[in-house]
Amino acid sequence: MGVLPMRCDVVAVGTELLLGQIVDTNSSWLGEQLAAAGLDSCLQVKVGDNQARIVAALRSVCAMPMPSSCAVGSGPPTTTLPARPLPRSWGWNYGSTR
Repeated sequence: MGVLPMRCDVVAVGTELLLGQIVDTNSSWLGEQLAAAGLDSCLQVKVGDNQARIVAALRSVCAMPMPSSCAVGSGPPTTTLPARPLPRSWGWNYGSTR
């Protein structure tokens, strides 16, 4: 069996993206960089600033059958919301040392 190609999907977090208040140029740039590095980017998802929805989006992307990595925008430095769902999407409690 051969090695499966690596896929890197993008999950952009921010209600402002969904409301059209700003244009998501970060995902476009990431897609370009991934292609230049020879990585497949099959999916780009935008999700609002809602912890349960972020966790659901991350779980959905990570459940895809092909090996994948996930790049998540963290927003402004004062925003901690995107950091909390990451461990939860893998079944960890936030702040867990596992």
